Amino acid sequence: MNKKLINLKKIFFLFSKVDSKYKTNIFFQIILSVILTIMELFALGAILPALIILIKKDIFLGYITKYNLYWVTDKFDLNQVLYLLLAFIFIITLLRVFLSIFINYYKFNYFTKIQHELAKKLLTKYLNLNFAKFNNLNSGTLV
Repeated sequence: MNKKLINLKKIFFLFSKVDSKYKTNIFFQIILSVILTIMELFALGAILPALIILIKKDIFLGYITKYNLYWVTDKFDLNQVLYLLLAFIFIITLLRVFLSIFINYYKFNYFTKIQHELAKKLLTKYLNLNFAKFNNLNSGTLV
């Protein structure tokens, strides 16, 4: 547990060395991840009614009468409801895949920029050292 705390402190230390323009991007990534999670829940929630319509239509009709959802059967028959649910699942899954690809691309870009900035700061600090101070240091203390 102590090792995890030390690693967390290192992450916060490195994060404090990054410019503020990169810090705001992390909130955008969190919002996109929450949207992705909600889409996942909708897609998973639509699978059960589709399976119920496929396996036992009587159970689905029982839910319609129990919760007074007669507008579903008035406008659509059961096959149309099934097709709509399957189309909804397909569209949500497709959107989720594209959003996931975008989030991964955005994360890769984000962390590459941070790595580049930290490497640039470290190299600049290394090159600006006095020669006398540079000779007294070993590579372990430089890093």
